[in-house]
Amino acid sequence: MAIAHVQTIKAIGNAGTSTLVTATFTSTSGNLLVVSCQWSGGETFTNIQDSKTNTWHQVGSELASSGTNKERTYYAYNITGGTLHTVQFTTTNVTSTFPLIFVSEFSGLATASDPFDQNAGTTGSSTTPDSGTTGTRAQANELLYGAVANGSSGTVTYTAGSTPSTWTIPTNGSEGNGASNATGAVEYLVVSSAGTDSAPMTISPTEAWTARVATFKDITAGGGGGSGDVPSRQFRMSVKKRRPMRSERRIS
Repeated sequence: MAIAHVQTIKAIGNAGTSTLVTATFTSTSGNLLVVSCQWSGGETFTNIQDSKTNTWHQVGSELASSGTNKERTYYAYNITGGTLHTVQFTTTNVTSTFPLIFVSEFSGLATASDPFDQNAGTTGSSTTPDSGTTGTRAQANELLYGAVANGSSGTVTYTAGSTPSTWTIPTNGSEGNGASNATGAVEYLVVSSAGTDSAPMTISPTEAWTARVATFKDITAGGGGGSGDVPSRQFRMSVKKRRPMRSERRIS
């Protein structure tokens, strides 16, 4: 099964009134969820959870830019999915900021073992955020996931990276209205050759940012398929001609 992006859901919290940001969608069991939690100001991240009681794993550590925007990435693999699936993240308090969550669902990733492979993350201030370079991936076929967060008070535009080939910012994968929301974006790329990776992106105007990349192995690395993934054996049966018994021989 080839790696594929299924959907990305975006949700924004209300400044000053809520510490909880919730994304609601319908998901498919066995898939991978990757979540970028973004916020700014003096708030402290509390937890992430979902309504299907999946297990969440953090990618690397929390990133914080000079502009006080912060980002954490989490994932859950071989999920229990279904309708009315909610993913929530909570901060200690919300004052004047608008916490933001991106939930991306992917199919074709390893299920029998943890698909996570490599990650890198850094911060800066420019129009060209870049995560920095990961270690060498364990295999060729993997999903690359990138996340950029910044705490602009104006309008920000995002353009997907183009190295080693063109990334995709999915539908619902960016929020650039800094006048009333947090700002940030996510992107993905499926690769089929071994190597190291980074997640580049272009933003306008210049902003303080955090940037992260995470890589995940495809299903061939972790199994998880049913009997349809095992080639069926073909058996050949030879039929021997039966020799007649003595009593059956013709008497001339």
